[in-house]
Amino acid sequence: MKAKKVAVFVFAVVMGTAMLTSCGSKTVDADAVVAEMDDEVVRLGVANFMARYTQSTYDSAYVSYFGEEYWSQDMSGEGKTMEADVKKQILDNLKTYYALESHMDEYDVEITKKEMEKINKAAKTFIKDNEKDTIKLMSATERDVAEYLRLITIQHKMQKKIEADVDTKVSDEEAAQRTFSYVRISTAGTTDENGENREYSEKELKSLKAKAQILADGGAENFEKTAEAEGFQVEDFSYKAGSEDEEMAKAVLEEADKLKEGENSGVIEAEDAYYVIRLDSEFDKKATNEKKEEIVEERKSELYKKVCDDLKKDFKFEVDKNVWKSVTFKELFELKAEEDAAQEKTDDGETEEDTEKIEEKEES
Repeated sequence: MKAKKVAVFVFAVVMGTAMLTSCGSKTVDADAVVAEMDDEVVRLGVANFMARYTQSTYDSAYVSYFGEEYWSQDMSGEGKTMEADVKKQILDNLKTYYALESHMDEYDVEITKKEMEKINKAAKTFIKDNEKDTIKLMSATERDVAEYLRLITIQHKMQKKIEADVDTKVSDEEAAQRTFSYVRISTAGTTDENGENREYSEKELKSLKAKAQILADGGAENFEKTAEAEGFQVEDFSYKAGSEDEEMAKAVLEEADKLKEGENSGVIEAEDAYYVIRLDSEFDKKATNEKKEEIVEERKSELYKKVCDDLKKDFKFEVDKNVWKSVTFKELFELKAEEDAAQEKTDDGETEEDTEKIEEKEES
């Protein structure tokens, strides 16, 4: 199947630009009503465009790894196809966007005339930059593309307002990070000449453990030097004392808690590897500050999700399942190479790069 190329948008904080291609000519009834709200309806044209554009971002990354049939596969292991999962998320996102829109006044959010001009211009550019077959598959019209851009612009503004209420103060105690250097020696096996996994023999495991012991016996001051001599790579890891982290073996963190700064461990036996570690800092200021930022972002994410969930509880959004069934991901898309997109000409003969420079000049 030859995929169609799509040009991605360039629009402020919302999107970037690119080109898509697809194959096939299946279309949907863009004027059909896919969902009813209190005072208005959602046209299938908007929902289909959002779905197919979202699909294109998946296609650009997934096809090369999982093949062209990945949309019909159960990628989550929950008994649903990838297409069903993503389509469900699309509808939930649409409901979220319109629910947020209905509360714009409460957060003093608006779309200015200048912003709408940019949205309409971006929609026109998208239609112009993409092949007719791609536009047809996406049921893309300037009206529906502009509506999608309007919605995600509202979402961005609302999210920013909602997250502004988050407490950004995080104490050292809450974020405190310890940092250690470590070497990990896998005991999971090796790959033979036929590309198949082979478990290590008892003799091989003893040899690996002996090497780990050499590193442990080398001492903290010679940690990097000994590791290099044995052909091991030294990495570092930061964590909070007394906590668990899915990215690091529990046995390693328990041993790290026992060490003082500058001390190294013996050989730590985890489920699928031997570890040797050296505690570099009992309070890593840089890692702690980074953790503080992470905690603040988590708070923002949690608050935004809570507010959205609350707004959606009483928001009417009744989906016509039969209409929604007409949206499928059977035809694939791919992004056009950046160098190709850069050579695309605007109607007046200017390149996209020239146009962006003109826009920057107009805004300055």
